[in-house]
Amino acid sequence: MKNSILNLGNPLNKEEQKSINGGMILLNTCKNLCKTAKRGTRCFQDGYLAACDGRGGFIYF
Repeated sequence: MKNSILNLGNPLNKEEQKSINGGMILLNTCKNLCKTAKRGTRCFQDGYLAACDGRGGFIYF
């Protein structure tokens, strides 16, 4: 299995490495979403699952 993982393709050169954009963008962060969302709407804040409290704030699970 290790050999099949190591044999996935050619290594990227410096230019190819620089052209890769990665990461994760969370658009439904609680600070943004809970301003107008109903109570119980699930969201993410600081990497944790939370829910809107219906008054513009949120509660961590």
